[in-house]
Amino acid sequence: MAALKRTRHGSIEFVEGDRVTEVGETGTQYRCRVTINSPKVWRQLLRGSTGLAHAYSEGYWDCDEMLTLTQIAGFNVDRFDRLKSRFAFVIRPAQRLTRMRPDNKRSRAREQIAAHYDLGNDFFTLYLDPSMTYSCAYFRSPHDSLEQAQQNKYEHICRKLMLKPGETLLDIGCGWGGMLIYAARE
Repeated sequence: MAALKRTRHGSIEFVEGDRVTEVGETGTQYRCRVTINSPKVWRQLLRGSTGLAHAYSEGYWDCDEMLTLTQIAGFNVDRFDRLKSRFAFVIRPAQRLTRMRPDNKRSRAREQIAAHYDLGNDFFTLYLDPSMTYSCAYFRSPHDSLEQAQQNKYEHICRKLMLKPGETLLDIGCGWGGMLIYAARE
């Protein structure tokens, strides 16, 4: 918790039982409240952002303004990265000892790939646009649909690359190929 007290450009109120701790700057427009539902959240933080996400999905913590919390985290990402690097000598051995890091050994690769990618299109259509683009979108307007925002992104990338007919584009991790289809068509 002491490390979070250096938070800038925002204020986060942590509520854990009867204890309330506020970190960050006072008088800022970026304010939110994080409720700690289980002390297990602190151990999960040793895993970094992955642990934080897992702890949230397990219900170990909740936030009244998730967008604001994300903005505060974005404002402080460099600060948190420096802090993470500074304490790596403690965190990494702790992760290894408690087996909190994902086991990314070759022997588990097939199982991990299947768990992530062999879910079937029915699952992905629940939250992806019709192009099935599996990455961020570029919303030029708050009124853009997800499909429009994905097209905006493709157009933006192609313009930045200054692609011309006859040139070759290599898209690594192309998913369903939406970017390549757009580039070839346009």
